[in-house]
Amino acid sequence: MQDVGDLLSTLRGAAAAAPAATACLLVLLAVLAAGRWCGLRDIGAPSLVSCRCGKVVIEFPEPQPRYRIGCCCHDCKQKLAWAATRGGPALPAQVLDHTRPLDLVYFANCFRILRGKACLAFYRLREDSATTNCVSTCCNTTLMVDAPFYKEKCVLIQSDAARVETDFSESMRPHLYIALDKWPADKARALPTLATGQTGDPAVVQDAEARKQVFKSFREKCYAPPPEWAVSDGSYYASTFKSILEEAGGAVETIGLVEGAPVE
Repeated sequence: MQDVGDLLSTLRGAAAAAPAATACLLVLLAVLAAGRWCGLRDIGAPSLVSCRCGKVVIEFPEPQPRYRIGCCCHDCKQKLAWAATRGGPALPAQVLDHTRPLDLVYFANCFRILRGKACLAFYRLREDSATTNCVSTCCNTTLMVDAPFYKEKCVLIQSDAARVETDFSESMRPHLYIALDKWPADKARALPTLATGQTGDPAVVQDAEARKQVFKSFREKCYAPPPEWAVSDGSYYASTFKSILEEAGGAVETIGLVEGAPVE
């Protein structure tokens, strides 16, 4: 692959020999390419997920997550607490004191690893755990999570652990709270009402039809196929959770934590 200097030289040469309009287009492409290689984000740029030390960087083709959830469950908190005991990112104070849930975002199960493939390991919390967690061995950042419910269509990213560079505009506010019964009731009731109309009050029985529509929305967004261009022959985005697990040898270590127990 050409470096930025070579690319710009090539495009400048082409522009010099081209009509004015074509030359302007080539120069614009050169500027955009240079910005991409230098790490600048633009509208529509792919999303990046990286570990805290930066040795692992994963690129997803879409500029925005497909779904976002505020999660109050024990397992999501427990896996991050376990990683923190091994030197991983600490749980945010707002999560520990139940001011806000953990932030979960979902991308299509279609990505490429820009660097750090050799730094990936896979864990589950306990033998009967449904989820498999991809963690960086360099700094113990939880990078991705897979579960049977995702049907190999999407992956979960815990943005309180991994660094996520994506479009978190107003349209990507959380769609759903889950596991509210795992939280202190007063803290749950203090959570803001979501755009879907869901409140944080666990004592209020949510409208069954409304919740059905929310989960239908999850399936429609997260089970949809990746962009056709992202999975076409020769595409960069050939990796899936299953494929990187297989490339790592297929081993998934069981941690053996008791459900809901504090992590020492």
